[in-house]
Amino acid sequence: MKITRLDYYDKFKCIADRCTDSCCIGWEIDIDPETLAIYQKEEGELGEKLKMNIHNGSFILTEDERCPFLQTDGLCELICRKGDGFLCEICREHPRYYEYCDDHIDMGVGLCCEEACRLLFSEKHPLELITEGEGKLDEDTLELLTLRAELIKKVQDASNSLDELFFSLDKNIFQFWDAFEPYDDRWSITTEHIKECFDRLVAKQAEFDAYMKKRSCEYRHLAVYLLHRYFMRSQYCAPSVILRGISLYMKTQYLWDLYVYHTTGKFDSADRIDTAKYISKQIEYSEENIDMLFYGA
Repeated sequence: MKITRLDYYDKFKCIADRCTDSCCIGWEIDIDPETLAIYQKEEGELGEKLKMNIHNGSFILTEDERCPFLQTDGLCELICRKGDGFLCEICREHPRYYEYCDDHIDMGVGLCCEEACRLLFSEKHPLELITEGEGKLDEDTLELLTLRAELIKKVQDASNSLDELFFSLDKNIFQFWDAFEPYDDRWSITTEHIKECFDRLVAKQAEFDAYMKKRSCEYRHLAVYLLHRYFMRSQYCAPSVILRGISLYMKTQYLWDLYVYHTTGKFDSADRIDTAKYISKQIEYSEENIDMLFYGA
């Protein structure tokens, strides 16, 4: 099995209580069968608490949608009492992702996590793919991997305009936004505001691009991340379908960033992490929305 990861992957480590947006809040937490069996056998006070807070294979969230084992200090009670090995699979793996193609796996960390965002966007050099492992890949997989490598090289070449690759802004993108299942009210409210001031945003684009000139690599990094995470899905459809979806994602991210700049007069590193994290939650962590992005109308 061959495994490919982006070069910053090994730097990732959950920042736990230092995170401003805990993944232990607002997410349904399903427990894998193996861990569920362990929890059911746990005895004593912790065993009783586990039994009281699990229903149909999931943790019962509190009224404010917190995991019942998330402590007030932002740490996980299960880790504090039993160690990382006591976590269920989803808690242990999140926000890591695995994309399979033949005997090849792409492994990374999803941008719904602010630390993953910080790592991606703080890199100043062109990103590299690191491949390890053994195994013989079929010709179709090798062809897709070769094409992806060429696309990543093109994206990271500063002489290639990102506008031409991704940011030809038009109102057609709104039909995709309208078809998305909203993550929360922020999506509906902000997209409506963007629609209302779209022409003003387009007029502001040159100013924003000049403001972001020294940080334009952030968009190139995002494009590489998306190519790494999704391009190998071309095994099920034409590569142009996946590239179109990646372009729509990039335009969505760019428009949201431009909107923040338009309304506040700035777009700093905190804004970068906030918008990237939110767009990832809205699109990447909804099967319906990711299908709409790539295969929708």
